[in-house]
Amino acid sequence: GLNPFNTIMIPFSLQFFLITIIFIIFDIEVAMIIPFP
Repeated sequence: GLNPFNTIMIPFSLQFFLITIIFIIFDIEVAMIIPFP
């Protein structure tokens, strides 16, 4: 049969991946807005 653990872990991994991408984009945006000395 199907493994419920895999069914749960796949969306969690995808959600973690999307959050990481959004965090990186947000960090780059802030780095562009705030000028470095």
